[in-house]
Amino acid sequence: MVKQVLIPLNKNPGVRPIGVGEVLRRIIGKSITSVLQEDIIESAGSLQLCAGQPAGCEAAVTATRKLFEEEESDALLLVDATNAFNSLNREAMLNNIKSICPALSTYVYNCYCTPSRLLIMGGGEIASAEGTTQGDPLAMPVYAVGITPLMTIIKKEALGKTSKFGPKLGYNPNPSKSWLVVKPELYNEAKQIFENTRINITVKGRAYLGSFIGTNEEKELTVTKKIQSLKEELLRLCQIARSEPQAAYCGFITGFKNKFMYLMRTTPGIKQYLKPIDEILTNDFLPAISDGHTLSESGRLLVSLPTRYGGLAIPILKDIADKEFEFSQYITSNIAQRIIDQETKSDMSQIHQVKTRKFECSIKRDTSYKEILEKLRRDMTPEKLRANDFAQLKGSSSWLTSIPLKEDNLLLNKREFFDGMLFRYRLPIKFLPSTCVCGLKFDVDHAMTCKKGGFISCRHDEIRDMLAKMLDEVCRDVEIEPALLPLTGETLIKTSNITNEARLDFSARDFWNRGERAFFDVRVVNPFAQRHKQQKLESVLKNNEREKKTAYNSRVIIIEHGSFAPVVMTNYGGIGREGEHFVKTLAKKLATKKNIVECKIVSFIRTKLCFALLRASLLCLRGTRVLNVKKLNIDLNEIELVNVQPNY
Repeated sequence: MVKQVLIPLNKNPGVRPIGVGEVLRRIIGKSITSVLQEDIIESAGSLQLCAGQPAGCEAAVTATRKLFEEEESDALLLVDATNAFNSLNREAMLNNIKSICPALSTYVYNCYCTPSRLLIMGGGEIASAEGTTQGDPLAMPVYAVGITPLMTIIKKEALGKTSKFGPKLGYNPNPSKSWLVVKPELYNEAKQIFENTRINITVKGRAYLGSFIGTNEEKELTVTKKIQSLKEELLRLCQIARSEPQAAYCGFITGFKNKFMYLMRTTPGIKQYLKPIDEILTNDFLPAISDGHTLSESGRLLVSLPTRYGGLAIPILKDIADKEFEFSQYITSNIAQRIIDQETKSDMSQIHQVKTRKFECSIKRDTSYKEILEKLRRDMTPEKLRANDFAQLKGSSSWLTSIPLKEDNLLLNKREFFDGMLFRYRLPIKFLPSTCVCGLKFDVDHAMTCKKGGFISCRHDEIRDMLAKMLDEVCRDVEIEPALLPLTGETLIKTSNITNEARLDFSARDFWNRGERAFFDVRVVNPFAQRHKQQKLESVLKNNEREKKTAYNSRVIIIEHGSFAPVVMTNYGGIGREGEHFVKTLAKKLATKKNIVECKIVSFIRTKLCFALLRASLLCLRGTRVLNVKKLNIDLNEIELVNVQPNY
């Protein structure tokens, strides 16, 4: 299980060997790291920032920049090591972890007590007897704890002690890759002092942990070069978006956007350099994921908001750059000060304070988002306001925030994604017929209500079957379309359904109360239908729930001795009060059975419902209601003639 396949990555220059291990080992490694996170951080101390400290890299950049910019500081020495991960002395590492972080030592010993088997693609095998394997989930925390004693030794006289004690731990400084950033007036003196060390010396500055420390002129050149590289990557992502918009959008939101966010949070005064990126996002990326639609200024501002406010979380970078840098400074100030003071002992209260400050900053962002949305809503048409209301409902944006996994049926093709995007914002959808087969004018609202083709029934049945299947996991006697007991003289309220053929969508025992049979009925409504247009969203859901209750509640309680709950939702997402209570109760039961956190189950159910509603709505929009071919006369008597066997 501990063997790994080596994947060579271009290090520019050189090759970085990444070990891809067995899935089971990776799961175990990540689980152990998650459970022992606080132990690892506390063992590594406050100066070892690769052990999992929140905002550790940002704090390191903040502290280093502050130290270098102080008047009494002469220079900044950036030491690099040769093949650090793969050269770490494994025996010393195992001993250090055993004494510093005992909770981690058993698993690490089992993984690294014997040479690791590294398989080369195409054949061959390497036995790795030193270091940690890059790609192992525990590689970074193991390296961090294993080299912690060196951090304590080199607090003073860093260069000399690193060269002396580093090799004993497998840390071999590489002077040719190390840099000394010195103040201009001390350049000549530094050249003399470091003449025989092969260390590079500069007065301009150097890139450091994804940011830059040095002169403003060199910072401008470095940031411009970085932005140019990101522009090229973003343009390639725009090309991908034309054929796979869902994958491109997910890639941008979950990964690519973080490159810009980190740069903004660690490098001050760069908003003017981000304008080219904003232009590509506005003029190339957004049209690529919305079937060529060009947004207005207010539309661009709307999609910059998070999805929970009806946006797409595609920010306008130049507008948030300075604020994000301020947030980073506030969040990391205490950790940065501990680095400056060279406090080696970890203080877990500082870690919790970082989380608290992150939460405070998220509250400030939310306040800013709400102010922007309030201003935008003042100029929206009633139709756009209503669409924005639906986009803010819980679960209505799940199709945007989910990773497009085919095996979980969360993958949309480009036409589905384009239509979903335009459907969300009530924008014109391309390639629709002008007239429906029923004879009426065809538009989005008509498609959601026209019963020709049976798509409305398909939408209802899809939701019904999905909920019944989930219910079958936790309840007994689950039945789809159960017939209600006939009336034998019982008195019900006037609005009750009293027909003997009455059925509900599904039922189950032991859902609300032990032994009791619970009945449920699904209704999917179009809030833009003529009868609902003048009603508020809450009223639409509440009125439809009331209609179902008045028709069936009395009959179920009096005759069935059971309970009834309507599950009402809109085709844009969102669910009524009683339906929401049903979903949360179902999630609680599933969470108990599967031993999974309840909020994750709630999110899962909402995501499944969201995708089902979206696909059903797009089927109503794009589905063929009548087979458009000439009617053929087929005589079934010809079957006998066709199947006559030749007599030879």
